[in-house]
Amino acid sequence: MLGEGEFSRVVQGFLKSHRSNVAVKIPKPSADVTLFKNLLSEIKIMIYIGDHENVAGLVGVCSTEIRNSLYIIPKFLTLSCTIMY
Repeated sequence: MLGEGEFSRVVQGFLKSHRSNVAVKIPKPSADVTLFKNLLSEIKIMIYIGDHENVAGLVGVCSTEIRNSLYIIPKFLTLSCTIMY
């Protein structure tokens, strides 16, 4: 596990199609409708911003059932702290 917040946790994954490490933001089971809306807003903002030196870029979004499992997949930052980027 790379990190954890009140509503989600972040783990490291490997994206075969890109042959690279990625971060995977996973909502906790206790997530409610408000969190779901916030995740959608986060995705929209990341798409709008695109490539930016101060933002971990969005690689993709994955969902089997959008209401139950929505995963945000940003680029994996190799250093331990975003301040170092």
